[in-house]
Amino acid sequence: MVRYTKGLLLECDPTIKKYITKLNEESQEKFIIHDLGPTLLLINPSAKEMIQRKVDQLHDTNTYTKLEEMEKKISKGNLK
Repeated sequence: MVRYTKGLLLECDPTIKKYITKLNEESQEKFIIHDLGPTLLLINPSAKEMIQRKVDQLHDTNTYTKLEEMEKKISKGNLK
């Protein structure tokens, strides 16, 4: 018997996949339908925006910019 499930194919690097898998484990409503390999997940389409928002937040917290460093120096009065 053939069965089908509507889903969204998500391709990402293994590190982000691990993060998304962790989000799924912590979520009350599971959104990963099937793990398809080291860089592919089949997910519930309704979770797309939430996943994108969480990954963007992760990138924002792990991204260094020269502007952030300048703002820190200005707020401390150490502009040189």
